[in-house]
Amino acid sequence: MTNARSVDCWKPTVAEYGMTELTLEALDVHSISETDWRVRDRRLPEHDALCVLGVIAKKDNDTYEALRIGQGFQRFTFTSFADAVQHFIDA
Repeated sequence: MTNARSVDCWKPTVAEYGMTELTLEALDVHSISETDWRVRDRRLPEHDALCVLGVIAKKDNDTYEALRIGQGFQRFTFTSFADAVQHFIDA
């Protein structure tokens, strides 16, 4: 039996899935509230947890926070919604 703590976290790469690089057309940005959006990769089945790339939240000061999930969490702040969405493609 393998101890879960001894196994490195594995996340398949785009190449391992046989997919091309992520583009704007491959993103699904879905409103989950008036100020929050879920960002997912349409190239993966919706029931696959790996399809969820993160969330975007509009903050009180009219900035947008992008929270990337995957191997840990990374949080970034942008001055526009478009820049927050683009971040998921550029990362």
